[in-house]
Amino acid sequence: MILSELLKEIGRESGFGDPEIVSVTDRTEDVIPGSLFVAVEGRRSDGRQKAAEALARGAAAVVTGRPAGAGREIVVNDPRKAFSQLCAAFFGHPDRELELIGVTGTNGKTSTALYLQTVLNRTGRRCGVIGTLGYGVDALTDCGYTTPQSDTFFRSLREMADGGCRYCVAEVSSQALSQARADAARFSLGVLTNVGTDHLDYHGKMSEYVAAKSKLFRLCGRALLNADDAYAEQIASLAGLTSYAAYSAKGCYADYMVRERKETPEGVGFTVVCRGDAARISLPSVCGFTEYNVLAAVAAANLCGVGLQEAADALRELPPIKGRMQRIEASGIAAYVDFAHTPEALYGVLKDLRRFTKGRLITVFGCGGDRDKGKRPAMGRIASALSDTVVVTSDNPRTEDPAAIIADVLAGVPEKSCVFAQPDREKAITLAVNQASPGDTILIAGKGHEEYQIFSDRTEPFSDEAVVKKLLGAES
Repeated sequence: MILSELLKEIGRESGFGDPEIVSVTDRTEDVIPGSLFVAVEGRRSDGRQKAAEALARGAAAVVTGRPAGAGREIVVNDPRKAFSQLCAAFFGHPDRELELIGVTGTNGKTSTALYLQTVLNRTGRRCGVIGTLGYGVDALTDCGYTTPQSDTFFRSLREMADGGCRYCVAEVSSQALSQARADAARFSLGVLTNVGTDHLDYHGKMSEYVAAKSKLFRLCGRALLNADDAYAEQIASLAGLTSYAAYSAKGCYADYMVRERKETPEGVGFTVVCRGDAARISLPSVCGFTEYNVLAAVAAANLCGVGLQEAADALRELPPIKGRMQRIEASGIAAYVDFAHTPEALYGVLKDLRRFTKGRLITVFGCGGDRDKGKRPAMGRIASALSDTVVVTSDNPRTEDPAAIIADVLAGVPEKSCVFAQPDREKAITLAVNQASPGDTILIAGKGHEEYQIFSDRTEPFSDEAVVKKLLGAES
């Protein structure tokens, strides 16, 4: 695509020729001769300082928010938004060839997105997914983000459209919304799972976090909100929604409502009711947020034209999701690896485990460094209240002292609680396994699918799943 055609997308002209553009990027290391480099100004780096380097590497031009003095510059008001627009145009606006469904929320984005993808694929509607576990259709490619940067986001949509997909379900994080990564996309439907305490280290305060979440629904043709969530109406107001569909598992009046809920030792069953239509759903005994995630997925699929019963039938067997209540069992001990890293998520998982566990419940968890410190004592309080034994350990300490993070967590733990502190995560999991007896349950929370641990000076391979399988002798 020639530069002039690309710049039409952002209402600019170059004034210095019309070269062929071979890629659009905001990373100098990805610049090749003929690239268009977008100098994004971030919190920790300023792309303008890399403008000269990009041109030296062969960039055809630089898009920048303020003059960088490097030459061949196109100045725009918002480089992040321009980056999204340019990437969308460069890849031929693939979102316009797909029914693009965005899922946002504090907890449950990954599960909801994958359940919805499963429903659409099992009902003959080929669907890709973009999210925390990667992007793709059958096999997922990791990209390091819940919502990729704009170039990867629109390239993945192009690959899906060219591969015969009719739909794509994308997790859309609050950071991505703040950074305009998907601003140029046309979403046919936006789904809200819930709003809890997370990412306040980035957004600063709850009102900014909620405002970021609401942005998705300004990019959508239709919206599906969780009527049970305290922030749903605020998000609808901020997004300027005059109408939207809603779902409820707690009896709130909504388009999709749960009725005839019955809990047994084998699981949970309920009926989804929508405007006179109804479908029965059964879930396994340990589900965490799964009831809400399944309800959201069924409702979203129905809004996409899938029959209510057809959608429910497609989820009779839930697809296993790596690091999401992933069960590992051996020697009579059941261990669960879960990504729960917020107070709300940890409470939801432990509440369900507590209800179904016959023996003791042992919890291993930590809190990430350089992240919201306010949630640490709350998570300590929740874990100690709902567990028989707690082992507080490291998550991704990043630049913080692991001992200081653990001290923050322990500040919320009442005296005389059975709580151990072990900064080494593998030793912490080992301590939990050594304390467990047949019939006991272990929850290893916080990292879920992650296969690394981030320290101040290094990133090391680490997998909760691999460690607990080895300790329990459950390795395949």
